[in-house]
Amino acid sequence: MKFSISSTLLSQNLQTAQRVISSKNTLPILDYILFQIEGDKLHITGSDLETTLRSSAEISNQGNDGAVALPAKRIADSLREFSEQPLLFEINQDNWECTITWNSGKLAIPGISPMGYPEGIMLNDDCLKVEMNAEVLASGITSTIFAASSDPMRPVLCGVYVEIDPAGITFVATDAYRVVKLHDSSATSNGKTSFIIPQKSAKMLKDIMPKDQTTSIVMAFDKKNAIFTLPNYTLIVRLVDGVFPDYNAVIPKANDKIVTIGRATLISALRRVSSCCSQVSGLVQLALTNNNIGLTAQDIDFATSAEDNLQCQYEGDGLEIGFKASLLREMLEVINTDEIQLKFADQTKPGLFLPFNSDPDAPVNPEITMLLMPMTINA
Repeated sequence: MKFSISSTLLSQNLQTAQRVISSKNTLPILDYILFQIEGDKLHITGSDLETTLRSSAEISNQGNDGAVALPAKRIADSLREFSEQPLLFEINQDNWECTITWNSGKLAIPGISPMGYPEGIMLNDDCLKVEMNAEVLASGITSTIFAASSDPMRPVLCGVYVEIDPAGITFVATDAYRVVKLHDSSATSNGKTSFIIPQKSAKMLKDIMPKDQTTSIVMAFDKKNAIFTLPNYTLIVRLVDGVFPDYNAVIPKANDKIVTIGRATLISALRRVSSCCSQVSGLVQLALTNNNIGLTAQDIDFATSAEDNLQCQYEGDGLEIGFKASLLREMLEVINTDEIQLKFADQTKPGLFLPFNSDPDAPVNPEITMLLMPMTINA
C-alpha cells in the first residue's frame, strides 16, 4: 500500500480519532488506529468499543487498497510536529511496517494486522432515521451536556437523553441537582422514541460538528446503538441501557414569583459576589423585593463577604432563596437571550431559569428550560 496525504489534514483527523481511545483499553488493539484505503479515500477509525469514530480524508493512492493498524499515540504525536507538506506512506503488508517519507527525512513505525480490529456495528433492519440540520443537534447537546452527572453509579444520568416525536426533538440532562431541557420543533419523527447518548460520545459529537450549521446530519438508531453520519465523520455509539427519569414530573408549574432581568447583568454580579462564597458550600443568597434582587455571599472561615443589588422587574412578596453559585452561573451562561426570567415558589422549591424575549410575536425555537434545586440558607 502506498499513498500521499497532506500532513495538516492527516494530523487533524488523527487528533480527533485519538480522543475516542481510552487510556484503559481491555483489548490491546484498541490502542491502535485503523487505516483503511479505498480508492482516493483514507478512512481513519478509533474505538473504545463503546464509541467508534470514523473519518475520511482525500489521498493520492499510488498502490493497492488495503488496511493496517498503527499505534495511535506514537503516530499522532509524531505528525503533530509537521508543518504543512505532503507525506508519503508506504506499508509493507508482509510485516506491517509503515514508512513515512517527507522532503527532509523519514519515519518508520511498526504496525500490526488489521484483522483483530473490532468491526463496525450494524443496526437492526427496523432502525429509525432522522435527518436534521447540524445546528439542531449542536444546540441540543451544547445546551444540556454540562448538566449531566459524572456519578458512575447512576449511568442513566451520565449522558444526554434524546426524545423524538411528531412535535419535535427534546434533549435533557440532569445530575439530580439541576435539569436542563431543550426542545426544538424543527426535527420531527413519525413515531415516538428515545435513547440516552453517553457523555463521552455526546462530547465527541459536539466537537466534530461542521462549522456550517445548515449542513444536513443523519441520525440512525435502534434500541442499543446509534450512528451519526456527518459530511466527513461517522460516529457509532453504544447507547446507555436504562430508563431516564420522568423529567417533566419535577419541573414546577406554579412558580408565581417572576423576576425579569438582564442576563449579562446578573452573571457579572454573580462573578463579583461568588468570589466570597464559602469554599465548602459555594452558597449565594438571592433576596427579592420590589424591582430589586440582592445577591449575598460570605465565607465565615476567612471572614469575607460580598453583596450586590440589581434593578429588575419584580412585584410581589419578598423572598430569600439560596443556590450553589457555580451551578447557577453555568446555567445562565448557556442561555443566549439578552434578558432572562427567574421563577420561584418559595425557598424550598426548585427555581426555574428561562430565556425571555420582550416581543410576544417573536417565535421561540428552540425552547430551553432550566431547573436548579435550592440550598438551605442557614447551612
